[in-house]
Amino acid sequence: DKVIFNPLQPMLVVFPIIFYITTFISFVTYEIYDRVFWFHLAYTANVAGVLTSLVAIVPAVTAWWTETQDHPYEKREGLLYMAFNWLAMFIFMGNLWMEADQWDLRHPNVGYAIFVAGIGLISAFFAGFFGWDLVQKYQVTEELTSHRKDSGRTTLSPSLRSH
Repeated sequence: DKVIFNPLQPMLVVFPIIFYITTFISFVTYEIYDRVFWFHLAYTANVAGVLTSLVAIVPAVTAWWTETQDHPYEKREGLLYMAFNWLAMFIFMGNLWMEADQWDLRHPNVGYAIFVAGIGLISAFFAGFFGWDLVQKYQVTEELTSHRKDSGRTTLSPSLRSH
């Protein structure tokens, strides 16, 4: 079976989301309570979010490249899904770069980190919207394996082809 029908990507995608949310909340908590533990948690979650995002992107890109060639609307939605995921990952990478020299400080400055993490979360939200759209509108799920053509491509129901 092709990667798009493998439950691996949906299982992996939750990790960067949780780590990105943890990053944002921990930076905000640090700003409120001024306990360096929260800064360290935010930074560590940020690292974990970027690393798990890199892992989750591989099956998504593979699926998009191999499975959407004959379906332009799936291809467009998948491209938007990936673009917002990549954008979120690069935003959180930038956050790591901005905060890297603050790890050993007694009172790190996280004003920009909160803002940047918030923008990254917005990008991840839009990625989630397009990912959900792929599942709901275009029925891109592992259940489609039984609806494949002999060519190995997925088939869209007639109502979806008219889009």
